[in-house]
Amino acid sequence: MKEQHFFNRHVDFALTCLDKHESGKPFHPTLHQYFKSNRQFGSRDRKTIKNLCYNWFRLGCSFGKLSRKDQMVLSNLCITESVPEWMLGLFDVFVLPPSWIEWSLQNRLEFLEKHLEWNTNEVFPDMDKMSSEVNKEVFIPHLFKQPLVWFRCKNANEYDDVCKKLSDVTIKENKALGVSAGHLLDSSGVSKQIEIQDYSSQEVFKAIDLNGVQSVWDCCCASGGKSLTLLDRTKSINICASDSRKSILSNFIKRTGRHRYRVWSAVVDLAKPISKIKFESKQNSVEKTAPGFDLVVADLPCSGSGTWNRNPEFKSASQHNVLKYRELQQQIVQNAWPFVKKGGRLLYTTCSVYKAENEDNLKSLNLDGMEVVNQGYVHGYEHDSDTMFFAELKKI
Repeated sequence: MKEQHFFNRHVDFALTCLDKHESGKPFHPTLHQYFKSNRQFGSRDRKTIKNLCYNWFRLGCSFGKLSRKDQMVLSNLCITESVPEWMLGLFDVFVLPPSWIEWSLQNRLEFLEKHLEWNTNEVFPDMDKMSSEVNKEVFIPHLFKQPLVWFRCKNANEYDDVCKKLSDVTIKENKALGVSAGHLLDSSGVSKQIEIQDYSSQEVFKAIDLNGVQSVWDCCCASGGKSLTLLDRTKSINICASDSRKSILSNFIKRTGRHRYRVWSAVVDLAKPISKIKFESKQNSVEKTAPGFDLVVADLPCSGSGTWNRNPEFKSASQHNVLKYRELQQQIVQNAWPFVKKGGRLLYTTCSVYKAENEDNLKSLNLDGMEVVNQGYVHGYEHDSDTMFFAELKKI
């Protein structure tokens, strides 16, 4: 059968692509380079190969007793909603019933639990270490599909105009907008009016009380999404931003360019104690000593486990070390805390669902005058987005 022949070829190509991937690294560059080197693939071929690979990351790799090829075929049979009947015969470890093609994903997984010596919990590393605040029964099915791409308007006055230009857009109460991962935002004519930012991040950073806040330190600034949210909200604040990686900081400076008169930056390694920081901009420089800020934003390095629905290639159990991240998080917060003014706040955030990086870590912090004002999770699995933890710490 022609369809079967082409599908088997696609599986072979996908397996080759996985072999070229370095574990613990983003998979997209590997995929891009593979397609660049093999230009014979059309758009449909590329889509099929990509889906086979990501289905393996999402589910197939958890079928530890099967060969990688069988893992890939079976994960595709589970996650793909409409499966042609001939495809059932490609998996020959045991017989899949004809009714499989009509079953829901949940029914398919329940069948495998009975026949494969496998449990659904195996799709997520260290399930027992997840926070009790995370609903595992809802969270796990969310891992098997790509979440929406979320964004917001740079200028609130352009919100209605952006909504009119988009089709099939999801709109949230906080005015976050979401589209499917395959949506061509550039062709919609809105690319210059929006900032890409996940729903959960928008929910946390739009809710921060900025009354009386003038000086902000974004101490783990990454590409600048959090700073931009605060800068777009009000003209009353200035932001100093830092990151330990010079290349990341360069991207931050470029992305926040439209607010360049209100932004200063510096390369800072907060794994070590510091007494002063010299922040620079194109206009001038400013030196900050402790205490120097009304608000410190600490979006901390973490396992990223709340984003593994979006980036399933990172969920290999061997690639994350919660204890390592926990120690680094403690160092960063302890070294940033002296820079918080009395009465000021530090916002502690991660995109992790592991309690050791979140609520348990807060309990272990020994910070002078620390009061936990608010803490919790934004349950991204309920909103087709990432899951995020936040805690607002006040210095009293």
